[in-house]
Amino acid sequence: MTNRQIWIDCVRGIGAFLVVLGHLYQNEAIGRFIYGFHMPLFFILSGYLIKDGDSVITYKKTITLVRRYIVPYFIYCFINFAVQMYLIKIGYKWAVAFKSDYRKYLWGIITLKGGVEWMPNCSPLWYMTAIFGAMLLWLAINAISDRTVRNCILALCPIISYFLYIKGIDIFLWNLDVALMGVLF
Repeated sequence: MTNRQIWIDCVRGIGAFLVVLGHLYQNEAIGRFIYGFHMPLFFILSGYLIKDGDSVITYKKTITLVRRYIVPYFIYCFINFAVQMYLIKIGYKWAVAFKSDYRKYLWGIITLKGGVEWMPNCSPLWYMTAIFGAMLLWLAINAISDRTVRNCILALCPIISYFLYIKGIDIFLWNLDVALMGVLF
């Protein structure tokens, strides 16, 4: 039996509540304030839970990450896609708007992009691809033996992420624009 730290579950619960609250008030000052830290909180918790042995990249570890994050991602996305296509077929009004964008939706699934404009009804899955990308980046950066170079690259990641955000540039594959920020945590 593992020693579960209850405070982590409490912080995760508060974080989930803040995600809902942030989305509810996203166009107001309180929503913008919450948006500034609610998702970094989850990245910080993920970083806190990394064990010392988890910092070394291995084939086995990469396969485990794919099984843990990417396989469920594809399962959920394609189930949602099938449901949406069925709703279009039976003429469900909401799904008609989705009909013209089904190729975009498939592209969003394949590129692991996430986001509501790419994956209607499935957009929360962007976090799975972003945390997966951040973990892969972390493993790759941590494989650099020179500590100074490693720390410089780690410090550059959020700067690059912020630059991409300011310029409105999305990196499609695995939400790497978000993962660059998350890797710091």
